[in-house]
Amino acid sequence: MNRKILLLSILAFLALTWFSACSKDDDEPQPAPEPVPEFKGAPLNVLIVFSPGQLGDNGYADRVFNGIQMLKALYERNLTDSLDVNFISTYSRDATRETMMSWVRNTHNPFYENDYQRRLLVLTEPFMIEWLDDIKDSLRTTDDVLMLKTSEALIDEYAESTGLGDRLYGMNISAADAIWKFCVYADSTISWAYQDTGRELSHDVLPIFRLYGDEEVDYQDSIRIMLREKWGDETIIETTPLSSNDGEGIYAIDGTSSTTMAYSMAENMGIYAQDLGYYFTIIDIGSAITGWNYYLFADEHNKYISLHLDGSSNTLCTYYVSRMFDYALMMWTISWIKNQEIPKMTWHGAWDNCCTDNLPEMY
Repeated sequence: MNRKILLLSILAFLALTWFSACSKDDDEPQPAPEPVPEFKGAPLNVLIVFSPGQLGDNGYADRVFNGIQMLKALYERNLTDSLDVNFISTYSRDATRETMMSWVRNTHNPFYENDYQRRLLVLTEPFMIEWLDDIKDSLRTTDDVLMLKTSEALIDEYAESTGLGDRLYGMNISAADAIWKFCVYADSTISWAYQDTGRELSHDVLPIFRLYGDEEVDYQDSIRIMLREKWGDETIIETTPLSSNDGEGIYAIDGTSSTTMAYSMAENMGIYAQDLGYYFTIIDIGSAITGWNYYLFADEHNKYISLHLDGSSNTLCTYYVSRMFDYALMMWTISWIKNQEIPKMTWHGAWDNCCTDNLPEMY
């Protein structure tokens, strides 16, 4: 009997000790499991390269900037850390080019150890396509280039000459419909103005003011094509550049600011308009439009009629053409992010509401 009591006591003691040990183990913090390695930071990177001094133009450059900012905000709300967006906006072409080349060579996410998985370089002016020769050997096979304001012919030419092939894309918005309406309006206005004078009507000269000269930039906005289709060869199309041959964009040919030169050009147009009664011109001068608007504000009785390409309702020009590069670029880049099939050249225009204007309907 005593042996049974002793044995039961020993078993009870062992059971109590075991339960106590288990309880103690449960109270102690357990080591955390090893984290699963994963990609840190955004796997995608987009760089927008602007022409020197053009941000703040209330037109083309600002639309491009707003489009990519809308895209960034969209992905920050829905896909955290999926997209990094950068842009270059300097005051000289050399500085812009060097900064772009530095981006091309540096594939690392600056905040993490990883390389970006895919990158997109967006060039906003046609003259930048020549820079592809400098960077073609540094671009990775997962890097793509989008050229704005260009054409199929230029994309095909440089895709072959640089070896970029299917990694070079183009996107543009045609202003053809608006230019046609401008021509119809000009015809109607001249006919009305001279109907009792007996003068022979003709379009002798149509000045076009551009930021850069035709010899440097192959403008692909359908302006010349549509003018020739409507008026034939009877009209002399005079293109006058504002910036120097270096294409800085903020400096005029004489070394002053392009804004100052734009004011002088508008003033000269006012003098011609007084002599001719009516005068028509097309304006595409980027951020220098500020100078043109200054003159129009000071001389509200000027008699020439100007069409502001890539303008908006806040311009003082008679009419404006607004091309929705913000929406077009955002939608194109979303397709690129999703790895969808994209045509080599994408065109938009009035047919898909990417080009609007305030010109009167006169058909």
